[in-house]
Amino acid sequence: MDFPGILNGTETWLDQLVQDALKCRQTEDEQLIALYGPVYCDTAPVHVYTDGSCHNNGMSDATAASATYWGPDCRKNWADRVPGEQSNNRAELYAILQALKAAEPDKTLNLYSDSEYALKTIAYWAARHYLVAWDCTHGDIIKDIVLLIQYRHAPLSLFWVKAHARNKHNIMVDFMANQAHLEQFLEMLYL
Repeated sequence: MDFPGILNGTETWLDQLVQDALKCRQTEDEQLIALYGPVYCDTAPVHVYTDGSCHNNGMSDATAASATYWGPDCRKNWADRVPGEQSNNRAELYAILQALKAAEPDKTLNLYSDSEYALKTIAYWAARHYLVAWDCTHGDIIKDIVLLIQYRHAPLSLFWVKAHARNKHNIMVDFMANQAHLEQFLEMLYL
């Protein structure tokens, strides 16, 4: 005897629907492609180094700063304090956000960071954060990073560099981020 809603004697239509949905599930790579969108042009790459730092990370008196380094005497070089929560991870993400804001969307961008956390957030975890409506640590910055990547027409490549390992560009951006801390400290002394 056939019963409505039963397949193969033991499976319900709902079981079959769940199995079909699981077959259609996107891989993490497919989720990221869907999140960031296509690339329309490829040019000679522009290089930018980013860094964030936090003095007294995890303490109530923590201060965080970020920097981007595009090259010697480049007008896009930037360093400043980080708004909101003061942490090293937020500073690293904020530096990447500032680099993406300054980058031309129609030029291939090679972005270098010594933060595995920040790079993995963008390259692996962003799609999961999107699915929970950015309800995650630093979701405000991650959301803005994703929007700027979506706006890009040219490729973005992310590269990890070892911190304090004689890479002159990484040393310079680290110096700039730490200089932003010093400037803020001096402002507090003289106000």
